[in-house]
Amino acid sequence: MPIIRPVFQSIAVSAVLLTSSAGAEPPRSWNSVLDTEIRPPWHEDRHREFDFWIGEWQMQWRRQQPGSFYHDNSGTWTRQHVFPALGGKILIEMAWSRDAPETPSQRGMSIRYYNEAAKRWIMAQNWPGPNDAGEAFADQLTGNLYLGRHSLYSIVQRPQPDGELRTEHRRYEFSDIQPEKSFRWQGSNTADEGATWYTWYQVDAHYLGPLEALSDANDALPGVHEKQLCKDAPQRRLAVLAGSWSNALDEKQRDSAPARFAAGDILDGCGTLAVLDVGDRKLLMTFGYLPVFERHVMMQLDNRPGSPHRYFVATPAEGNLIFEHAPELAIVDEFTPYVTNESFDTRSALERIVVNTADANRLLIEEQHRQTVSDDWISKQRYRLQRDSRPATD
Repeated sequence: MPIIRPVFQSIAVSAVLLTSSAGAEPPRSWNSVLDTEIRPPWHEDRHREFDFWIGEWQMQWRRQQPGSFYHDNSGTWTRQHVFPALGGKILIEMAWSRDAPETPSQRGMSIRYYNEAAKRWIMAQNWPGPNDAGEAFADQLTGNLYLGRHSLYSIVQRPQPDGELRTEHRRYEFSDIQPEKSFRWQGSNTADEGATWYTWYQVDAHYLGPLEALSDANDALPGVHEKQLCKDAPQRRLAVLAGSWSNALDEKQRDSAPARFAAGDILDGCGTLAVLDVGDRKLLMTFGYLPVFERHVMMQLDNRPGSPHRYFVATPAEGNLIFEHAPELAIVDEFTPYVTNESFDTRSALERIVVNTADANRLLIEEQHRQTVSDDWISKQRYRLQRDSRPATD
């Protein structure tokens, strides 16, 4: 019998047409949209190594005291809501200030999963910070569990006192794990391939309790408080997606397959999270703005075994955002350099997704592909949806 463990499905993305709400199905909860129950094949031990973090947590961020081996006793506090999604393939962390949740500070979100082909964990994150668009989930680390300690690595460029950028390795460590009680997270950097490490933060996590149920899919996800962090364009470019959507098929729309769609604000307005359901398949998408490219970025990850996360970078067009596949953005190993080329070029892409937001009541999302860069783009699939109910005014 399949194992299903409650804790409170690459889909072809295609064309979506949003019309009136007449006859629409009732809205779903985010728990249903994201599929937060752990089910086969994701119940296996290798995919459950980060389950100690599932639940409601408060985390104390402590810097090292000057001239001392010890870290601050007080520090600052965040509140973390951590839950499985895509049937347990991934874990999602959403964070915000514990003591002042209404202020635009300490917003963060991470998505992690075990990449079966690479045999390592992948973590993609976005921590916008005050008045900053963040990294659109292009910031990634990779690593594994060994002797009870999770170590994830990546290459970063850290500013020096003279303003120059120095290439370093970054390490995130999760250790001293006591399930449903506490654990420790440390962020460290090395400029000499591990001979010496500088620990810039030590964070102690304290368990608050089991997960609180997520809200209606027409509502914002945890960590959004009046969209006080990113209020305007370009970050709010895709806010029109917010809400729960269902099929809107008629005799004139035979080019569309049955599907459901839901999207919501994340990171206090600095991004959008969406899920497309087609049968038993789910595709999770995060949208954000990447300042280094001055372009929108979409990260995708679906619920199929062996399917890795992928990136698409947007090229603005008349009323559209055209997201073109950018495979070089995805981390490969601990030595994958972070892309900082502002002239990042996707003209060689063979896949793209067109998102038409020219009309607030009509939305088109279409997956297209081509065999070579000299070929014309061909549509693969279309979905037409209608809004179940209109979300609150942005």
